[in-house]
Amino acid sequence: MHTTAQFDQIVQEHQQQVFRTLARLVNRRENLEDLAQEVFLRLYRALPTFRGEAMLSTYLYRITVNVAQDEWKRRRRV
Repeated sequence: MHTTAQFDQIVQEHQQQVFRTLARLVNRRENLEDLAQEVFLRLYRALPTFRGEAMLSTYLYRITVNVAQDEWKRRRRV
């Protein structure tokens, strides 16, 4: 189990990469902060089941891509 301080460290270390990846995939800057928050929320919820078979950055990248795909789907419905 990760502590709040450990999670804060993860966010600080990976925040810029998440923002860059989302900016590249979504092409809309107005809701990047909301999408990044969703990425880290999903990571926080998933950390207890993270087995460490992949690097955390790889796991986080996959979550980021999934959030971007959810955004594409949401935009298509609107």
